[in-house]
Amino acid sequence: MGSVQRFVLGEGSNKWDVMYTVQNDQCDNYGHSGANGICRIDNRPICDCLDGFVPKSESEWEFFNWTSGCIRTPLDCQKGQGFIKLRGVKLSDLLKFWENTSMTGKECEVECLKSYSCMAYTNSNVSRGSGFLIWFGDLIDIREFVQDIEQLVYIRIPASELELMGDSSKKKYHFVILVVALMAFRVLVFGLTIWIIVWKKRRGKRGQQEQKEDQELPLFDLVTVASATNNFSDRNMIGKGGFGFVYKVMWIVFGI
Repeated sequence: MGSVQRFVLGEGSNKWDVMYTVQNDQCDNYGHSGANGICRIDNRPICDCLDGFVPKSESEWEFFNWTSGCIRTPLDCQKGQGFIKLRGVKLSDLLKFWENTSMTGKECEVECLKSYSCMAYTNSNVSRGSGFLIWFGDLIDIREFVQDIEQLVYIRIPASELELMGDSSKKKYHFVILVVALMAFRVLVFGLTIWIIVWKKRRGKRGQQEQKEDQELPLFDLVTVASATNNFSDRNMIGKGGFGFVYKVMWIVFGI
């Protein structure tokens, strides 16, 4: 990987002293990913073609040789063209470019579409939000930064590529919705299963309690009841209701 060092010449001596050292990475090498490629240090492999571009030599890219770079998918004026946003990247080297400090973003987009060789454009003054820069020819030495920055680069690609990206985004959105729905369904089934188990346990305990209470009630045969009520005498009857007559019992002696 190596490192980058800055030296300073000491006062009154011919000795160079190290001022600071910065760790170097492969993306720091100029044009490491070739023309129209982008270098991402956290990606494997670290080089990839920009959206709307394909490797110029597939065989070389298979062996991680990116020097030949990428070429743009042919533009079709009849089917249309468009731009995609590229955020958080180092701007391409200024080999063939045109800058206008007073042009708006829409005007810059229209100007870029006039020329087949126009590859991309960006805001030349992000802090003020004015002025735009247009690239013609290949985009060289683009790399992704780890930290998020406000700079946006608009890459020109065919409308067909934009449609494919839109379809891909829709598929990802539908996939996320499906995953969330499945997770919600699983949580619902799990919750319902737990509720059924608890309900069955409570019902079983209630049934056992009622059965136990029923077993605790005293039971008497007809002879005993007739004897206690003086053979169901009217003098022993104290009332009647929907379930029959009610008699008073003078005394009952249980023996073993």
